[in-house]
Amino acid sequence: MSISPASSQHRDIFDVIVVGAGLSGLHAAYLLQEIGLSTLILEARDRVGGKTLSTDRVDGITVKQEYGAAWINNSTQSQIWKLACELGLAGMVQLSEGKVVAQDIDGNCIEAIKQCLTLRDMVEDITTCTDGPLQSHVERESLDSISFGTYLHRNTKGSKRAQASAKTTSELEEGYCRCEAIKKHGGQYIRVKEGVSSFGERMLQRLVPGTLKLESPVKTIKEISELGLTQVTITAAGGAQSFLAKRVIISIPSPVYRTITFSPPLSPKKRAYVNATRYSSYTKYLIMFKTPFWREKGYCGLAQSFVGPVSVFRDTSADDAEDQQYCLTCFICGSFARSWSALSSSEKRSAVLKQVSVIFAGGRDITVWFEEALESPWMDEEYSGWGCPMPILPPGVLSRCWDAFTATEGALHFIGNETATIWRGYMDGAIRTAERGSAEVIAALKAQKASP
Repeated sequence: MSISPASSQHRDIFDVIVVGAGLSGLHAAYLLQEIGLSTLILEARDRVGGKTLSTDRVDGITVKQEYGAAWINNSTQSQIWKLACELGLAGMVQLSEGKVVAQDIDGNCIEAIKQCLTLRDMVEDITTCTDGPLQSHVERESLDSISFGTYLHRNTKGSKRAQASAKTTSELEEGYCRCEAIKKHGGQYIRVKEGVSSFGERMLQRLVPGTLKLESPVKTIKEISELGLTQVTITAAGGAQSFLAKRVIISIPSPVYRTITFSPPLSPKKRAYVNATRYSSYTKYLIMFKTPFWREKGYCGLAQSFVGPVSVFRDTSADDAEDQQYCLTCFICGSFARSWSALSSSEKRSAVLKQVSVIFAGGRDITVWFEEALESPWMDEEYSGWGCPMPILPPGVLSRCWDAFTATEGALHFIGNETATIWRGYMDGAIRTAERGSAEVIAALKAQKASP
């Protein structure tokens, strides 16, 4: 199928245009093509995968590190696990055997605090279960009346340590909390040997050749009611181009909606949701070492700090790789990230290495084992909306605008992990929304065909 410029006398009409080649957009396009619908994907970046991005510092590396989404689950995350199996991706269980350490409010290191683990489990219960708050308008309204920080404070029962844990957790700010449990049914259980970028790369291989157009940021989406079509205009190296479709699927982060002109405008509630979203400061910092020295004292590499700059550590080493990697993935969030981001590259590295030394090595010099440090790019990434992992909201918006935000408007359908009600913010949630969105499109096209 040829792609024609806006000035052409004749333009192909696609059944569906998908805006965004993240996992949800790619999967929706695949599901639609499976039943014979013509589909075009427009992606602003020069790659597929959205916020899945694996490092590639060594050619032919067996296990890669992750700048973005990193873990899946083979029990409660059924849809992403099914997709991984279909694509031939190999899973490896996240290392969790050994001691968990916490850097306390006074900077001293102690073994994991019971109140903090209880708090983690409490948050996990409300954010990942299939009958959780996003399924019920009443529960959404109740929880949405307070900030996430206030919710945590109310449930810590006066414990200074647990409240410090609540403060650290709420550095991800109000409106969104990632469940980061390593246990079997949690959010950080299985890693992907080939790197999660392989999801997008292999999903693309399943699509009809010519389906994808990279480096094509969408500027306008205009519904042409008299024709029953929607015109999508992009700006690319060769100038502006327009494409026509019967239906359009939007699969981009909500802050990026603000870079597109919609005609007619989106509904007031959908605009209210989009205009209220923002990102907290968030960086993933990957530190490579020559040896996993933290294991000498029985640590599994999982740690939480109440003093920063790193709030959470994970051991993401690749012990069975041909080229072994020993890596600590560091999550730097909220106010810690804002202060840390103002440092030079060498100052950033020194601050994190000093903290790693205190937590895992009793303060001794660990620079002799240091190899390399890599920083995630999201804060500078325009087409993610200059942030990661998920846009967040102030209190009072979710309960009033959620249904409108996820709803179809005219010929436009809205997907992506931000619109998920199960595993929201995760790859599994993204795949579930692709299934919902493609079903909506199929039903709408059938109804359109049946109408006189």
